[in-house]
Amino acid sequence: MKQSAASSTNKRLQERQAFQISGLAICDTGLRIPCKTIDISTVGARLRLVQPIRDYPGHTIEQLDLAGAGLLFVNVRWIQEREVGIRFDQSAQTREIMTAYMEELQAQSAASPRRAANRRAG
Repeated sequence: MKQSAASSTNKRLQERQAFQISGLAICDTGLRIPCKTIDISTVGARLRLVQPIRDYPGHTIEQLDLAGAGLLFVNVRWIQEREVGIRFDQSAQTREIMTAYMEELQAQSAASPRRAANRRAG
């Protein structure tokens, strides 16, 4: 039996790439938590928060303000201490933004691997 791209051993729809990009995880309460991506794809990302998520009781991450991509709606898929797995909103607009964003990151990485890997919020 053939397994789909999102098999039981790897549930990701798309391979993520290691880029450290500064951003803000924005909660339903308006709280903004500084974070960086650990890895990212057009459909989701793994974030590292400045503090464990348990330090923010009663707050749910709903958006990500990512340097160069802007404000994106997200769904939290999992949480482990300071790391959070998110999936981007699957609207056509978000898919378009993230496809262009990933192409830009890959082009910058090819031109200057160090600069792209350490991209900072502007």
